[in-house]
Amino acid sequence: MDVVQQFGRFISDNVDKHPVAMQRVLTAGYAGRRWALQAIPDKHLTFARQDAARITMDCVLGMLTSPQTSAAISLFVPCEIMQAAGINCFSVELLSAFLSGTQCEQKFLTKAGEVGFPETLCSYHRTFLGALESGIVPAPEFGVYTNVACDGNLITFRQIEKDFQIPVFFIDVPTRRTEEAVKDVADQLRHLTRFVSAQTGHVVSEDDIAEHVARSKRTAQNFLRYTDMQRDHLLVSDMTSEMYSALIMHPLLGTEAAERYSEELVHDISEAPAPGDALRLVWCHLIPNMLAPVTERLDYSTKAYVAACDIAVDALEIVAESDENKPYEAMARRLVYACMNGNFDIRIRRIQSLVERTDADGVVLFSHWGCKATSGSLTLMQHVLDRHNIPSVILDGDGCDRTNSPEGQVATRLDAFLEMLSARKREKDSGQETPEHNSSKENASSQKASGQKSSSQKPPAQKAS
Repeated sequence: MDVVQQFGRFISDNVDKHPVAMQRVLTAGYAGRRWALQAIPDKHLTFARQDAARITMDCVLGMLTSPQTSAAISLFVPCEIMQAAGINCFSVELLSAFLSGTQCEQKFLTKAGEVGFPETLCSYHRTFLGALESGIVPAPEFGVYTNVACDGNLITFRQIEKDFQIPVFFIDVPTRRTEEAVKDVADQLRHLTRFVSAQTGHVVSEDDIAEHVARSKRTAQNFLRYTDMQRDHLLVSDMTSEMYSALIMHPLLGTEAAERYSEELVHDISEAPAPGDALRLVWCHLIPNMLAPVTERLDYSTKAYVAACDIAVDALEIVAESDENKPYEAMARRLVYACMNGNFDIRIRRIQSLVERTDADGVVLFSHWGCKATSGSLTLMQHVLDRHNIPSVILDGDGCDRTNSPEGQVATRLDAFLEMLSARKREKDSGQETPEHNSSKENASSQKASGQKSSSQKPPAQKAS
C-alpha cells in the first residue's frame, strides 16, 4: 500500500468519529502536496502543466482553510461576479476529483447511499454529498448553481442549502439558444450581483465585473490558440492535466491564475516538437484521470494524446468574442450557447469543430456513470460522426468512482480503436486508401471497438443540424 492509499484509508477509518479532526488532516495533507508540487514538480510535464496542478490545489485549499470567503458552485457557473467580490469559487466536481485522488471516495460514496442518495446519481455529486454528510466539508459562505449540463446540481445544492443552512442562488438557463434567452439570463446575473454583495458586504460594481470578464476573454483567446496549435505540436501531458484544464476554464475563468496558465500553454506548445505519427484524439465529456486502462495508454504518451476536450473548450469561442463592456450579456451568452446546453446535435457540432481545429484522428466518447444526458446521446452522436467519416469509440466508465469501471472492456475497446486509427494513418500516408473503402472500414472498426453491431443493423442516423 502506497502513501496515498494509507492516507485515504486513515481518513476513511476515522471520519465518522472525528470529522473535524479529519478535515484538519485532509487540509494538512493537501498543504503538503501543494508544497511538493512547488518543490518537486513532475518533470515529465511542462511548466504550464505543473502550474495547473498548483492552481487547482490552491482552489481546494482555499475552500478548506478559508470557507468564509469561498462559494460552492456547479461547474458551468460564470464566476467573475464572485471573483470581483474576493470569493474563491470551488466546484463540487473539483472537490470530489481530489477526494478520489486521495483514494477515500469509497467512504463518501457509501455514506451517500446510507442517507438515501441513489447510485444512479453522478458519482462526483454522490462523493461530495457523502463528504458533506460526513462533516469533513466546511460550510462555504454561499452556493451558486445552474441547470446547464447536469441534473445532479438540483439535488446537490438543495442539500447544501439544507445541511449548511446557507443561502443558495439558482441560475435558470433556458434550453432555447436565442438572444431573448441571453437577456433573461443576464437579468438573473444582475440579481446574482446583488445577492453576492449582500452576502459578502462587498458592493460589486459592473466595472469590477467587466475587468474579470475582459480577463476571461484574453484567457479564452489564448486557450483557443493553444488548441489550434495542436495540429503541429505535441505537448506531452497526462489525463489529470487535461482534467485540470477543464476545471480552470470554468470556475477559475476570469482569475489571474487562469490567464497565466493560458499564456504558459501557448508558450510551451510553441516550443514543443511536431507530433510525428502520434494519434490526436478529441475527448468528449469528463476526463477519467484515475481509470488505469486510459492513463496507461495516454499519460505522457508520444503515440496517442488528447488534443482537445469538449468540456474544456465548451463556449470559449463565445467568450473570446465577447464584449467586456457588456459583462452580464457576455457571461449570459456563455451559458446559453454552451455546447452542453440544448440538444445533442449542438454538442456534435462542437466535436466536429474540434476535430477540424486539431486535425484529430478520432474521437473518444466517454460515457460517465450517472450522467444520463450524455449516456443517452452517445450512440446517436456516434452515428452522426460515422456519417461524417470521423472514427469514434464509446468507453463506459466512471470518472470519480474507481471501482465502477469495466477496466478489461475499456482496455480492449481503446486498444482496438487506437490500432484502427494507426492503420488508417498508415494507409493515408501511403496514399492507398479510397474514400469509399476507408469510410466503410472505419465505421466497422469503430463499431467493433464500441461493441456495436454493423451499420446495416443500426437505426436511422439523425442529422447534426
